[in-house]
Amino acid sequence: MVYDGVDLPAAMSDRTGSMVALDSADPGKCRALLNQLPLKIDFVTDLPRAFRSARLFLYPTASEGLGSAALLAMAYGVPVIASNTGGLREIIEDCQTGLLAGTTPHEFQQAAGKLESDPALIGRIVQQARALVEQRFTAQRMVRRTIECYRQVLG
Repeated sequence: MVYDGVDLPAAMSDRTGSMVALDSADPGKCRALLNQLPLKIDFVTDLPRAFRSARLFLYPTASEGLGSAALLAMAYGVPVIASNTGGLREIIEDCQTGLLAGTTPHEFQQAAGKLESDPALIGRIVQQARALVEQRFTAQRMVRRTIECYRQVLG
């Protein structure tokens, strides 16, 4: 298995900005769910730019292969709240590398409140999530594993 990888940014988020979510027309990305929240959320398309200052990344989705957007947020040190579905469960261990939520507005709002009120939890998540990306999900690792797989197949 060759997992997707992300580039590690030179600097982590200063976390002085807003909560951000992916601006997507894909109905599977559950923007309608986020629109129901009484939270100020910035919907963005340029994730690397947004993650320089993002406070939280909200990633509701109906299904997900792995979650490259979540990995990128984790690389920037932005805590992730994501749907408890698909490949997101491979990268987000609840309360360790992010928070997993159901697919209701209430569950996302509760998760955001939990993070916003617990700086120690945020610190632990940021540290462990970044370490996970560094160990298993960098672009360099993805390239190295791809080459290894080709070498195995070609003998």
